[in-house]
Amino acid sequence: EIAATAGTATPVRAAAERCLEALRQGDTLTVLVDSLADVSPADAALQQLIEVLGPPAIRQFLLILGEETVLSRRRRIFDLLVALGPKVVPPAVDLLADQRWYMARNVLSLLHRVGEGITPEVLRRGLTHADERVRLEAVKCIPDFRGTLPVEVVYGLVNDPEAPPAEAAVAD
Repeated sequence: EIAATAGTATPVRAAAERCLEALRQGDTLTVLVDSLADVSPADAALQQLIEVLGPPAIRQFLLILGEETVLSRRRRIFDLLVALGPKVVPPAVDLLADQRWYMARNVLSLLHRVGEGITPEVLRRGLTHADERVRLEAVKCIPDFRGTLPVEVVYGLVNDPEAPPAEAAVAD
């Protein structure tokens, strides 16, 4: 019904949009995360639901991931986001600017696992982040980078004031 009325306002379309908006809310998606213990992140129905909910739901899952304190739930959310593939890249990259170090690290780790979204700017932001843990995650992304690292980035890596990121960069 919604597809047949694309571009026109109908009561059915309006009701469906309200339902979808309610499903995109954090509380509803948190309940969905709880059900992931019983469903594979690659499940076709789950993937279809998230595709219908669109980028706002993906962004909400990323925010839930950043707030989750239980490791097993965090792993399920992360696996779900990885299963979504390239669809997570735009909302994830937007969150790279988040002030919380663990959000930046989560985004870099997610992009690394998805295999897309590591651009020179994304890599530079990760490698120059104030927190060592984020820089370490960015170093892991270097092999995914599909270009030549700028000289200043390499120089910054080797001269990182913290030993672990510099050592990891030299090892890679």
